[in-house]
Amino acid sequence: LNLSDDELKDESKLLEYHGYDPEKWEIKTSSNSRNTRETNKGTKHSYNSRITVKPKTALTLDDLKKELTKTYVEPMEVYKNKPVDSESTLVISLFDLHFGITTKSKIKRYLSNLINKIQQGYDKIVIVSGGDALHSDVVIGNAKTTNGTMLDPADMKKAIQDAKSFYDTIFRASLANSNHVEHYGIGGNHDRTTSYMFYLILEERFPQVKHFLDDYRLAFKVGDDTGILVAHGDVAMKDIALLFATQYPEIWNATTNHEVYSGHFHTKNTTDEKGVILRSFGTPKNADGYEIKNGYLGNRKYIEATEYSSERIQAVYYL
Repeated sequence: LNLSDDELKDESKLLEYHGYDPEKWEIKTSSNSRNTRETNKGTKHSYNSRITVKPKTALTLDDLKKELTKTYVEPMEVYKNKPVDSESTLVISLFDLHFGITTKSKIKRYLSNLINKIQQGYDKIVIVSGGDALHSDVVIGNAKTTNGTMLDPADMKKAIQDAKSFYDTIFRASLANSNHVEHYGIGGNHDRTTSYMFYLILEERFPQVKHFLDDYRLAFKVGDDTGILVAHGDVAMKDIALLFATQYPEIWNATTNHEVYSGHFHTKNTTDEKGVILRSFGTPKNADGYEIKNGYLGNRKYIEATEYSSERIQAVYYL
């Protein structure tokens, strides 16, 4: 084969030349020798190429989407008998669920408490997915964070199905008990890729909901006078209030009450930084092996929801 230097450096091209599908195989080792010869089309390099390969252990994006869409393809029809008579907004904060460590059975009680609150009825329900909804960014093979840090073993196929069931219940209840539903989803340090794919499936599943997705930060307005920035909590938190004003000036300037929602540390904490309320949310998940080993224990387990009037916070619920 006559190969250019660029083709020799392209792993996908090498696999194809050797008869392997780049979507299914990866190169373990490669070696080659090169001979140079002059042709009427210029200098050509002939290579004797040798590779050893192994099957890919991680899912491709197409494979992941197929896994996510199992029994979950058709848009959901949700009906309510009449408009909800309410002027309040309920913001549901879903940070650090870590499905894969968290299971459907372990989170059932928290979900039941949340549904009871949703059924009281609201003008608007905002669902905030603040990252690490899934424990691993690898579905097949060893569990790893987005940056490749090894994690305790997790059954990620089951995790996806449990997460689907959990979100399905919340979205259906929200659509049936409010006039408007919005979903804001960002990734975390554990699931930057898998959560984004998961949120895209939710968008297909529930077209009645307004979906807003991004990698690191999102902001939205509640009522007439409250602006909320959502960040996972693992990056760019040092000057997060200033970052809110810089990245989302239209929301910052249109409101006088400013809040930042974050998670990541799995503990509840609220501080007032020169008028900006920084709210760090806990997690309902059980402690994993890493947390037990390092003594990160004792944090309270619940899902938190906050009720807003058109002007300010009315109540905080620990569910």
